[in-house]
Amino acid sequence: MEYFSIIFMILYFLLIVFLFTNSCLQLSQNHGRDIRIVWYLFSLALVLTSIIILWAIGIKAIDENGIFHGDIGILMHKLFAFMLDLDTDLKIFFTILVVIILPQVISYFLSGLYGCATSPILIEQSIDFFVFSIIKSLSIASGIIFSASIVGYIYEWKGWALKGAISLVIMSTLLISASLLLLLIYREKDKVIKSIKKLIPYCLQKMINTLHKWFTRHSDDSKSI
Repeated sequence: MEYFSIIFMILYFLLIVFLFTNSCLQLSQNHGRDIRIVWYLFSLALVLTSIIILWAIGIKAIDENGIFHGDIGILMHKLFAFMLDLDTDLKIFFTILVVIILPQVISYFLSGLYGCATSPILIEQSIDFFVFSIIKSLSIASGIIFSASIVGYIYEWKGWALKGAISLVIMSTLLISASLLLLLIYREKDKVIKSIKKLIPYCLQKMINTLHKWFTRHSDDSKSI
């Protein structure tokens, strides 16, 4: 049973590596700066985490089993838990996005009843913030997990055997791959939008443009969308 588990982990890791490599190759052609930023965030998290963990080991805030002790240990545990809480990050970033965009959308429809609507502003900038905040969180989390897996294996923490360390490395690779894949999809958003528009029936597109013109009939924003 353990043999099949190892085979599955290897195949899973190879799939992640494929997605990771493909994303890097695609981005490197036109968006090399994005790759540098992602790797810088990963490297920064890797180095800082390693320094903090080694310092904590030196002052006995982390014992030989990788367990936190004392006030400093508790503080570090809370800090790492906060940095790795991707679910909360996603909720916060999404809430900010909704707060910026949703009032504008509601205002557009309400103002449109009187023909004085204008297209919502800062939509692209808000989505940029949302996407790159997620990418930042994924990259930093990947660096933290990778550092912990290596240090924990070297110091032979409890549960940090080779298999456990490999599992964490795979998780780290998955996170950085997700970061790069999300970045690739977003950078190719124009192609994605065009593909989506092709799926929308022409009659529906015409109806949307007509509705927009009616909503903005008394404003300077009556062009088709």
